[in-house]
Amino acid sequence: MKFPATNLSRRVLLSALAIVLFCGLVSISILYFTSEFVVYRGDGTFTDSSGMRGPFYVRGYEIAFPDLNLNDDQVQETRYKLAGLPSIDKVCGVYLAIKDRDWKLRGADREKIGGRFEFELTNSQKKVVAKASGALADYIWAEGGKYELYQMDNSFFTPSPQEEYILRCRFLTDAQLKGMRGYVWLRCGGSL
Repeated sequence: MKFPATNLSRRVLLSALAIVLFCGLVSISILYFTSEFVVYRGDGTFTDSSGMRGPFYVRGYEIAFPDLNLNDDQVQETRYKLAGLPSIDKVCGVYLAIKDRDWKLRGADREKIGGRFEFELTNSQKKVVAKASGALADYIWAEGGKYELYQMDNSFFTPSPQEEYILRCRFLTDAQLKGMRGYVWLRCGGSL
């Protein structure tokens, strides 16, 4: 003998099924996405920034390169090797990071900040993958615990784990940046 299903029992059954499906997908994504990254071989300090963002597991990584001397009035040129960059289906960005502990630049007229930053990222075939150049005022200044300077159309690329890259940078400071910490920084993923 069959009992007719009521609207309430259908809703309960569908809700339970949705919860089981959601939990299964979260479990599978955590197992899949928490696998180890390809071993990074290059300059700078590699940090895995993967983690839960709400109910989602998001992969990401960052590479911080040695500090630039923001007190030096001379042009600083750096060269970094990057190899074994993990491909996580996200674009990577090259940034100039400025740590302003006292937030002296917050609210400042950034158009009046001098200095220049330029970089060129080339692959092993010497093809330019990303390139940006300009006065610091020409960059977008994102705030997130530090200023992250980038150019929307120029600072980003899609990495290949098999590729080797060379990142060449030139930096000229400004008097307003003296006493602050600055460094070149690469970020890939890590946020929704």
